[in-house]
Amino acid sequence: MRQRAPHQAELLQRSGHPGDLGLPKCGLPAGPDQENPPAAASTAPYKTHLAYVRERRSDEDGEILLNEALAKLRGEF
Repeated sequence: MRQRAPHQAELLQRSGHPGDLGLPKCGLPAGPDQENPPAAASTAPYKTHLAYVRERRSDEDGEILLNEALAKLRGEF
């Protein structure tokens, strides 16, 4: 459960800060209302270079490029 110590909440109220802070241990947001905490920010999963290439090229395109590269290596091109 995400809770903030009473002295922290009091300091935030006096400072005029909105009160939405990240918790250092778990990284989730914390707010002054324990029953309705702020929603966690969604993060996009990490994509590899190959995943980005596959978004741009079809399997057929990849096969053509692979065959061209192999032909260059073999000296056939």
